[in-house]
Formats: sequence, C-alpha cells, structure tokens
Amino acid sequence: MDKAKDIYFSIVIPARNEAANVRQCIESVLANNPDIGFEVVFADSSTDRTADIVKSLGVRVLEQVPGTISAVRNTGARAVTRGSVLVFMDGDMQVPSDWLDLAKAWFDGGFKGALGFTESAPA
Repeated sequence: MDKAKDIYFSIVIPARNEAANVRQCIESVLANNPDIGFEVVFADSSTDRTADIVKSLGVRVLEQVPGTISAVRNTGARAVTRGSVLVFMDGDMQVPSDWLDLAKAWFDGGFKGALGFTESAPA
C-alpha cells in the first residue's frame, strides 16, 4: 500500500501461515505516519487465509511464493523498487505507531546501516 507519492521506506513482510497474527502486524504498520512515505509488499507462502486477510487491508500481496522463508523474503525484496530504505519484518511482528518517524530521523541524521528491534511478537 502506498501511503504517499514519495516512497522513503519499502517494507517487505514474508510469511507462512500467519492468519492468527497478520492483521495486527499489518494494522500496526499502517498506523504509522503516512507522510513518511512507505509501501508494503507482503510475500506469502501460506496455505491458510493469511493472503486474504492481508489483501482485505489493502496491502499488495505476492501469493504462493515458493521456497524457504529467506527465499520468500528475497522475492519480496526483488518486487520492491521505490523506497530509499529497505525494511524487513515478519508477519507476526507489531510495531509502534511512531516506528517509521523514529527510523527516518536516524537515516535523515546521516545514519547508514541496519537497525534492528523486537517490539512485540507472539511467544
């Protein structure tokens, strides 16, 4: 889902059978500041309703992506071309609503590299 004309972050979310968690994941991402400029690409290899849930939230879904979760993640990354910063997360994660604001401040301040965190994931 494109939240602004200029895309700063390209968020790739690979998943396999995350129907129980994916709505909270996507909603937490979409609750971020749309003025930041981000797109979400969901790469799915599920046999459950995961893709249907994600599509109902208006997010671009690559369906029936074969391979390991790493291969699914890489397929999603190859589908992304617009963002300045590539972001990976998992289909069971949740992020705070200021997540992209904080990350953009780091990158705008000259940070180059990778950031990592765990905010909320099921046990």
